[in-house]
Amino acid sequence: QFVWTTALDNIIGTNDVNAPIQYNGTTLSSVSFSGLSNAITQTKTVAFFKNYLLFFNITEGGTDRPTRFRWSNVGTINTWTDANFIDIGALGGQEINAVAELYDNLYVFLTDSIYKISLVGGADTWNVAKVTDDIGSIAKNSVQSVTLANAQNGLVFHDKDKKVYFFNGITAQDIR
Repeated sequence: QFVWTTALDNIIGTNDVNAPIQYNGTTLSSVSFSGLSNAITQTKTVAFFKNYLLFFNITEGGTDRPTRFRWSNVGTINTWTDANFIDIGALGGQEINAVAELYDNLYVFLTDSIYKISLVGGADTWNVAKVTDDIGSIAKNSVQSVTLANAQNGLVFHDKDKKVYFFNGITAQDIR
């Protein structure tokens, strides 16, 4: 199962088995990780957000990093910096399963929690804050953006307890 995003006139795809791929309209190739000491060889999910290409739950240099996300240099998809990564809840025994955009933020769904990622720029680049505990997503393609009849936006997802939730950016409500 692939996860796709569009980035700077390219389609970027990943399947958590092979190296990430990109298609520019004529050529299909692997994403280049110029500038990294250890290229990303596998990744579970991908997003293009605020002019950055981000990969989540990655394998780099033969080491599995299930809570890591890494981002490209701004305005490019093939230039990277070794220091541009964050490990979210690295010792929590979870893994990143899905990512979705809502209300100008990215939400990262781990097995048993949800984190909000906001672009702050400067030396820190990203602010990461935990939103929920004990509720997360177990499937990379289960998180879907929806707009309700009352114009409320949110994310619908399936969690480990076999419940379906509606998440509005603040709270997750069981809708099953």
